[in-house]
Amino acid sequence: MNINAAVICVVLLAALSPVVSAGADTAANANGNAPVAPNPLPAFMTGGDISELARDEQAGAVYKDHGKPGDVLAMFKARGCNLMRLRLWVHPTDQGEMINDLPYTVALGKRIKQSGFRLLLDLHYSDTWADPGHQETPAAWKNLSFDDLLKQVHDYSRSTIIAMRRGGSMPDMVEVGNEISNGMMWPSGHVEDPGGWARLNKLIRAGISGVRDGSPPAAPPQIMLHLASGAEPGIADWFYGNLESAENGGPIDFDVMGVSYYPEGSRTLDDLKAALTNTANKYRKPIIVVETAYPSGYGPARPNQKVYAQYGMTPDGQAKYLTDLIATVKSVPDTYGRGVLYWAPEWIGRPGLPAYANCPLFDSDFNALPALDSLRPN
Repeated sequence: MNINAAVICVVLLAALSPVVSAGADTAANANGNAPVAPNPLPAFMTGGDISELARDEQAGAVYKDHGKPGDVLAMFKARGCNLMRLRLWVHPTDQGEMINDLPYTVALGKRIKQSGFRLLLDLHYSDTWADPGHQETPAAWKNLSFDDLLKQVHDYSRSTIIAMRRGGSMPDMVEVGNEISNGMMWPSGHVEDPGGWARLNKLIRAGISGVRDGSPPAAPPQIMLHLASGAEPGIADWFYGNLESAENGGPIDFDVMGVSYYPEGSRTLDDLKAALTNTANKYRKPIIVVETAYPSGYGPARPNQKVYAQYGMTPDGQAKYLTDLIATVKSVPDTYGRGVLYWAPEWIGRPGLPAYANCPLFDSDFNALPALDSLRPN
């Protein structure tokens, strides 16, 4: 997601069962023989993308629960949340919110793991925000040939996972690309360019291979592919139908389907349920809403903002929306709806640092809002 996009909020939904299919990308056991299933995860997962947490705390943020200051991770844990997500950029500027480099991510990931959460690592393969409208190849990689780019993607993915392991922050799940509906690492992996789907297939495979090569052989992480606009009819059929066609390289071995759902548009929770149901029935993979958010203020809603009009842009409306979103995901057939993650629940902003609109789960004084209670997975 691009923070410069409109006032939107992102819920990460994440949860799943061990799913693995045989193939060249599948991790092998310690003897290099049989394929090994990835780490199993809880039946349903809730939490958030808290990538700004350490920077906000460094700038003086003190979070409160019922007026009492405390560790924000403990506040999520008290609600039963079990998964946290962190994004990773290749060479960010370290200005403002652009701080999610590898050392920062290893340190915050270690804190998350030590607090008892599972960790979802979101590899952007960019120096900056990657989303359907922006998938910029890292500056240091731009002049590589495509074959060299594939090797770089593999080696970067592998070395990243090794660094996370050594730093005590081994992820339980890894996104290979962020909101890759239109591809990634443009122009090489841009799906609108001739040959773009086939190149994207190869780039994804290179990333998956690198993640698994850097992982513990007996316990590789779940692999997620993440699309934007999860409530759009046919989005999964269009994307995976093209990506995994025989002419573009065939099926890719991954475990979890991630989607974003932003309620600021015209698509409702009923639309989301229909789209996720169709995806589950066809692909038979766990699905997680890994990005969502909802404003606790502003208004009134524009005519096409059906969800905002339904719930109202208030703290109570935010809480009710999140409760109903989780129920919607849980209603996906055969328990393929496996989780919801809230994007930037902690990102209030401090002097000299931007804030994330009016969507966090804490108010401007860092007090927990009612919607934090809505993140309970059960």
